[in-house]
Amino acid sequence: MTEEAAQSEQTQPEQTQSEQTQPGPAAEEAPVAAGPTGGVNEESTPTAEPEKALPPAVPATPLEPSEWLVLPRVGDYRRQPLHADPVESAWIKGEDWPPHAGTTLPSADGRAVKWRAATADDTGATELIGGYAYAEFECAAPGIYLLDARGVAAVLLNDQWVVGDPYRTDRFRPPVPLLAGKNRVLLHLAEGGARVRFELAPTSVFWRASSAMLPDGVAGEERSLVGSLLLVNPLAKPLDSLSIAVAIEGSASAPQVEALPSIGPLAVYPVGLAWKSLGELAPGEHRLRVTLSDGEGESLAETTLPWRVIEQGAVQTASFVSRQDATPQPYVIAPPRDKPLADPTTGIVLLLHDAGQSPAEAVAELGALAGWAIVAPSGRGPYGFDWQAWSEADALEALDDCLLRINPRRKPSADRTVVVAGRGMGGHGALSLAVAHPDRFAAAVIDEGWLSHASVGRTPVVRNKASALEQLLARPTEARNPLNRLSNTRAMALGVGVSQTARSATIEQARQLRGALGTFHPLFSYREGLADEGGLNQLLTQTLASLPPATADEPDEIDFSVPGGDASSSVAWVTLVAPQQEAQLSQVKLRRDPATHRVSGTTDNVREIELRLAEFAGESTVVVTLDQSAEIQWKPTPRSPTLRLERDKQDRWGRARTRWDNVGKNPQRPGGLRSAFMNRPLLVYGTRGTEEENAWCEAKARYDAQTFLYRGAGRLDVIADRDFSFTADPGRNLVFYGNESINSASRFWMQLAPTRVQSGLVEVWPTREKRDARPESGDDLTVLHITPRPDLGQRFGGAPAQRQALLAMVGGTGLKGLRGASRLRYFWSGVEYPDLLVFSPLRVPGESEKPSPAEGAWGVERVHAAGYYSQQWRIPGGEILWREPAL
Repeated sequence: MTEEAAQSEQTQPEQTQSEQTQPGPAAEEAPVAAGPTGGVNEESTPTAEPEKALPPAVPATPLEPSEWLVLPRVGDYRRQPLHADPVESAWIKGEDWPPHAGTTLPSADGRAVKWRAATADDTGATELIGGYAYAEFECAAPGIYLLDARGVAAVLLNDQWVVGDPYRTDRFRPPVPLLAGKNRVLLHLAEGGARVRFELAPTSVFWRASSAMLPDGVAGEERSLVGSLLLVNPLAKPLDSLSIAVAIEGSASAPQVEALPSIGPLAVYPVGLAWKSLGELAPGEHRLRVTLSDGEGESLAETTLPWRVIEQGAVQTASFVSRQDATPQPYVIAPPRDKPLADPTTGIVLLLHDAGQSPAEAVAELGALAGWAIVAPSGRGPYGFDWQAWSEADALEALDDCLLRINPRRKPSADRTVVVAGRGMGGHGALSLAVAHPDRFAAAVIDEGWLSHASVGRTPVVRNKASALEQLLARPTEARNPLNRLSNTRAMALGVGVSQTARSATIEQARQLRGALGTFHPLFSYREGLADEGGLNQLLTQTLASLPPATADEPDEIDFSVPGGDASSSVAWVTLVAPQQEAQLSQVKLRRDPATHRVSGTTDNVREIELRLAEFAGESTVVVTLDQSAEIQWKPTPRSPTLRLERDKQDRWGRARTRWDNVGKNPQRPGGLRSAFMNRPLLVYGTRGTEEENAWCEAKARYDAQTFLYRGAGRLDVIADRDFSFTADPGRNLVFYGNESINSASRFWMQLAPTRVQSGLVEVWPTREKRDARPESGDDLTVLHITPRPDLGQRFGGAPAQRQALLAMVGGTGLKGLRGASRLRYFWSGVEYPDLLVFSPLRVPGESEKPSPAEGAWGVERVHAAGYYSQQWRIPGGEILWREPAL
């Protein structure tokens, strides 16, 4: 069960995995925890040899608190930027904290709820799902322990948050420090039977071999391979000057040695493995020897991993290095049953798995197809990691990698018919990818797929009477709703179905989609009563039989909608470069006429647009008319086939004055806080504050890295500000924790940002000259903001920052403000944050005790400022809303 499931009003513990994809708040957001599923064959592979690690200093029995205080669910965790949690608020304020038996808290729905005493066995009571358990326990001596928190969403240990193991993987056990004497632990319970215990950690770095993700070798094929393996650093200091060697046991080839970056203290770190599969290796089981060494060449940790070499033409686990975070990610390739994968007539089915499945299980369930190969991405884990963000990118990266394997000389999307399909959670993913990338797919097949977070009640309903601020915060989620962009699928075939034993809510979702498509779509089919087993195969077969004629030509007519400022803003020959209003739906309806060399149409919420007209290059002048503006005449050439247009202040279209990739926001560098976590981000925590502030900064950066690993099988590097190099990695995003007084690296990089955050003060500057700032003071303000990474590295002899690089700040003006950011949910699907958000994590006078479903968003009274910077990342021309009275 996900952390969200533990906290959602929709939680139903008795549901099966496939059923959870409907009402469960984020069944698609699962952890891979200790590594992606779908690597070596779990059924046929022998157990890996134990990892080499030094034993504990002394034998120790695991510590497990026995006496608890428990509290039923009190929070409101619907998908919105600001959640309500009275327990978190009590911890932040330090009032009624730590709790005592009989202490009363007001719940988010207006009830008075009391802490009560309980034993360890009582913490698994059903009524406590989504609630809390608190304990104090003694430790004889300080030390590092491994946290076993199965069934727990998150753990607050001595005022530092640590990711739990809500999915009970039993593989994610992060190292944590315990104090001599009294220790305090707070559990946010994800399910019944949850408990926690602490096992004394080894005294040296060690591998977690059960986490290994290893792609298959293919007999007779020589290929460089990449995999991953978790490394645990149980020390309270970073590890530097490390290298890793990977060798095939029994092979005469030399080990492949790679240098590793610094591994932070108390880290669980996914290490990339690289080796070469040799053509002479026979099919069957082989072993890889993985050795970690220090700068002197001394072995620190060693393990042997089982690795598989398969026959040509067998179902294969492959991998690629993701552009999102530079980690190896797995996917499965199943060739067609009647011809080779490389046959130019072979189509591709991009198969997205259901909640709780691995890609290999989804492929086995569907079965081999005639004429069609199956490509099954991991989606970043068995429950995905947001099919409109990281999981979407993972699926497209896997597809492109497979197409390049088939023909390295061709553009990935060339000459292949691709269909996207999925069941349950995978059906939701298939619909999301189809509306976001309609030019990539000839068809989409949705079997029992839920439609959107709003359609299953996971997000608050924001009605017309909601305030402007509530509407602004809800806008991104509404714009991403696939139901609002179904017209994008007009040219592809769609198959929608539901099984004969589906839940009523699932059937209602399918019928809702059928009703929406029935108003306009010429190529959709609908089936109820599919077989429980093989239903997706039935629906897919029917849909493939109705595919539109294949063509390599781009369509002349475009009807395309996309969230304004989104990265997936291109289709065929059109790119929506910039919206007029960010996070609002943007739409174009355009037609190009090759006979008359004219392009005409209408736009909505589009400020800048790019037209790629290579087909007209070298011919006569092209005439473009948009929104009944004056005609724009332009002659494309083979070297310059792209026309970029922008609106002026009088709302008239004309030639753009600058290239979109040189300045400002663009599809490669969109706004919104979550964009900062999508380009190999480096997390930099501050060390110049008070002891408590420094501890929060380090723990929060580590918590985000743990969350990204557990939920998305990914890696976020963590480093202290004092160790940060100004000249390294100019193309990476940087996320700073703390504020400019606490974080010395952020003080340098954020000097050009329109928002400056210091201890006790936030200043928002409307001009480059830093005049007329709007200040807000206090130690209880939480601040999130994002800005482009400037080319300041050149001053120190480094390479210039790449134009997609971003900077972000996660922090506050003091300890209370910092703690307010501790569990913000930017890694949850359906929760998005604007460019700037300043709020108080504490209740303010006049704030409603209970959110109104009609108004939706909780806690907007606590917001001091929120909104989006302009296309040039400035306050003027942007949309920043302020609390009343104006600051």
